[in-house]
Amino acid sequence: MRHRWNNVLRARRSAVVRAWVRRARPPAKSLRRLQTESLESRLALAGDLVITEVHYNPLPPDPGSIAANNTDFEFIEIQNVGPAPRPMQGVHFSDGIAFTFPESSLAPGERAVVVRNVDAFRERYGQAIPIAGVFTGVLSDRGETISLRDADNAVLQSFTYSDEWASASDGPGHSLVVRDPNQPLASWTIPSGWRASSRFGGSPGAEDVGLFPGAVVVNELLTHEDGPPGDWVELHNTSTMPIDLGGWYLSDKPNQPLLYRIPDGVTIAPGGYYTLTQNFHFGVGPNAFALSEFGEQVLLTAPAGPGGENYG
Repeated sequence: MRHRWNNVLRARRSAVVRAWVRRARPPAKSLRRLQTESLESRLALAGDLVITEVHYNPLPPDPGSIAANNTDFEFIEIQNVGPAPRPMQGVHFSDGIAFTFPESSLAPGERAVVVRNVDAFRERYGQAIPIAGVFTGVLSDRGETISLRDADNAVLQSFTYSDEWASASDGPGHSLVVRDPNQPLASWTIPSGWRASSRFGGSPGAEDVGLFPGAVVVNELLTHEDGPPGDWVELHNTSTMPIDLGGWYLSDKPNQPLLYRIPDGVTIAPGGYYTLTQNFHFGVGPNAFALSEFGEQVLLTAPAGPGGENYG
């Protein structure tokens, strides 16, 4: 059955749509076939390009750096999540920053990195990461709208990020990374669709793997409890993967973060909880401590991550 369509047709993933144009005098078969193939080709590209990483508030430059300030280390990354090579000529950023891709192509799964300053980027990240080009403008530290459009200026993706989505991405050195490049497009517009990168500086041009800040958090605690089991601290796994807590540390002293070592073999399930108590855990042994009823800090520290940093 054929239907008359008078609206915009959008596809989130690759699709094949055949269309016929009704005219008083039908065009030649060759022309009709060309029009159909053109429509199918364009629909096959819809939704295949997504923004996967935004480094909007990098760490400041080290002494002697060629960078004028931290904005010189900004970058944005996109990925082809579709099943076919994606022609890039004319694809461009139109809000927040400005950049138009030259004639090129992204293979399935391939990422492209656009930077603000090539020399500064190379200084911090080395020579191995391919750079698609240099954008003009500056990514806002407070958040702003970023739009990606095709060569005909049709919107491929548009969302407004916020500096409140992941605190570790707003100055402490991590980038803002999408949780799943294949998630629904609506997820780009909400905090739960994003997280801080696992590494300082992010992972431009590559998948961001490993634990990320906030993967395990102190969810609840009880202080000054005289009865068993004493004070307790509840941990929560906010990620979608099991996390081995063996070798992590709990402390109430910022200058001594390695007071109580969580034993090997303790795993917290995705979305799960684990409770440490004073009587059976952190209140036993030479580094025993209790939680003050007057308030204090509780620190959770993980082993060094892939970039050499600690989580928690």
